[in-house]
Amino acid sequence: MTIETILTEWCYRLKNGYPETDSDYNILNNVLSEITTLSEHDRDVIINKARGILPQITESVKRTSIENVILIQTLEQENKIEEFDRFLELLPTDADMIIINLLNSLDQARCIEFTRILYSYDNISEDVLNSIDFRSGFLNELFKLEPKGLGKGELLLAILFQNSNINGSGSSYDMDQNGRTYEIKDYTGGTAKFSSIRLGTKGSVTKFSFWDEIVTTLKRIDQLRGTIENPKFNFHDIFHDELLQAIDYLDSRKTFILAGNLNFKDNKMLQTFYREANSLKSDIEGFTNVILRGPNATPVELSIEPITTHSDGSITIKPIEDDSRSLTYVNTELRRLKYVREPELLNDDLQEAVDTITNGDLQLIVFRKDRVRITNEFRFVVCDAGRIRIIEKSIGADDSELTEELNEEDEW
Repeated sequence: MTIETILTEWCYRLKNGYPETDSDYNILNNVLSEITTLSEHDRDVIINKARGILPQITESVKRTSIENVILIQTLEQENKIEEFDRFLELLPTDADMIIINLLNSLDQARCIEFTRILYSYDNISEDVLNSIDFRSGFLNELFKLEPKGLGKGELLLAILFQNSNINGSGSSYDMDQNGRTYEIKDYTGGTAKFSSIRLGTKGSVTKFSFWDEIVTTLKRIDQLRGTIENPKFNFHDIFHDELLQAIDYLDSRKTFILAGNLNFKDNKMLQTFYREANSLKSDIEGFTNVILRGPNATPVELSIEPITTHSDGSITIKPIEDDSRSLTYVNTELRRLKYVREPELLNDDLQEAVDTITNGDLQLIVFRKDRVRITNEFRFVVCDAGRIRIIEKSIGADDSELTEELNEEDEW
């Protein structure tokens, strides 16, 4: 059996002929199981290579590295030596020393406790995770273990659940267990009850059309107002108070927003701007704005009465002379903005961006103060330093304890 045969069969079974999601690599595992006699370990090596994950150069921890005689005796008495060897085999190199030191330091009581919980669960589920008291005692000690390259909770899960493979640093996800892939996040610390999750490069705002619209909005406001040297329209003469207040706020935050930030209030005031700009009504239909340009003339922008087309194909352009000229022109220019025409689409597009990033086979295990959640269903919170922040949909949007704050390094 050649590698070409395996790849051909795998690609044939994929929807688009190439891998796009984590489930596509499960299909590769199925192909390898069906047409080869490779062991599970050898199949995992091939799948990880296909994902672009390099194998660890060093060997896994051996039982001989554990000098705690009481622990080994306890494991033997409970017939858990095989499970223990499997646990050590699946540990990433990042965790070697911290696990060796931990196991060698266990007293008799904790040896018994470790043996009892080792591989005590077959499959990860939200119900099981919420039945485990990881906030105190020995389990809390294991939960807080955080070797460089790993996060809190990862080693605890590797101990509790059979066949948990922690990937260590450099992988696209934290852990896989019985064919499911997981990213693990700890938000049990800090003063806030709920903190948002900051996405990495896949959450860059510049990848999404909603951000182009927001940037265009801020620039369009400036274009319509003009400069001090060359003013165009005085908004105070044509807009009502709520719209003026939204514009004043956005002006004060323009540099911050253009740098890739959009906090709770920024979003709220953008929504207000779009809603109030949409409320500017006009009974005029047809083309109402023109820009006249010439090789030796300064461009002239005009509000015009709707263009009249004559039978011979010629058209008549007639400027509007009354006070409605400014409002007509500005209203037309504002309605070039997608979210002025349909303000409700901003929230739709924010959520679509989140769904594009998070929908897939990868599940997040999120440790919170109130409970543990396993989900890939998230909603938009804010934008921060050019990245989107999200939170589980199961946490209500109106929860007063939600905060947008999160440490820079703690991102997905």
